[in-house]
Amino acid sequence: TQIHKYAYLITQEYYINSIYKGLSKDEKSIIKKRLYPGNNYVTDYINNDEEETIDLLSLIGKLRYVIDCTRIDCMAALGIISENCTKANYQQVKLAYQILSFLYTTKDYVLKLHASRDKDIKLYAFCDASHNIGNGHSRLGGVFYLTYESAPISCFSKKDIAVSNSAMEAEIRALDRTARQIIIYRELLNELNYQQTEPTIIYTDSKASVEYFKHYRNSKKLRHIMKLIHTIRNAVNERIIKLVYIRTEYNVADILTKLTSLSSFKQLQSWILYGYNEIELGKYIEYSNKLIDEPSDTEPDLHDTDED
Repeated sequence: TQIHKYAYLITQEYYINSIYKGLSKDEKSIIKKRLYPGNNYVTDYINNDEEETIDLLSLIGKLRYVIDCTRIDCMAALGIISENCTKANYQQVKLAYQILSFLYTTKDYVLKLHASRDKDIKLYAFCDASHNIGNGHSRLGGVFYLTYESAPISCFSKKDIAVSNSAMEAEIRALDRTARQIIIYRELLNELNYQQTEPTIIYTDSKASVEYFKHYRNSKKLRHIMKLIHTIRNAVNERIIKLVYIRTEYNVADILTKLTSLSSFKQLQSWILYGYNEIELGKYIEYSNKLIDEPSDTEPDLHDTDED
């Protein structure tokens, strides 16, 4: 951990190097190649006959320690290969080494946490769901921030144990999990004398969910999850949370639910490791909600941080 301009920079470079030193010569040769978790690169350093000799559980445990602590940008990829890893197939082994390759070639990346007392403590969150990623299950993701230009204090990337019948149902399940976490964090902040007087904003890329909770609507297709709906609706009515729409490309929780393209991954990675700029985020929200009623092919300059 280093302190730089009122910010803690957290890295696990030494631990990643120790993982690399424990690899064989053939494994080290493939790790040095620059990969990222979402590409389609196929490694050929291992034959099918050697598949049973790979200690995938040990490797996943080491990756889990790194990713859960500092490299949360790879959480979705690790979650995918962790399923049924006791009987790992060839694709899981390749993806595990692909993730390790990415961590090794980007071991100088850090998690930035602000340490300045001048920053206001304002809890806000992002959530997303990837519907039907396999066997009908969805992957839910959520990110929780305390201040701008700082990494999140917490996040989750979980495979939903229930089968969602629609994308909206999956989004509601993600909203429910996010709202429950926010209730806990708000109570903790209040005990620490950081009163959250305004509703905590949850940014989601589901227009249907935002509109559904804006009005008192009921649907026969959602009767089986009415308990989740009532939990979210009560939180909205009691001004605990507020749902705000944001376009998918600006939703950082998207990196926790699916494997994205390289360009999208790099942008989302910077937001989840270093945080959002407050002015830029405001422009993202304004642009996202403007397109609901007035679609436009021209995108404003969202990187201009000068105040109006």
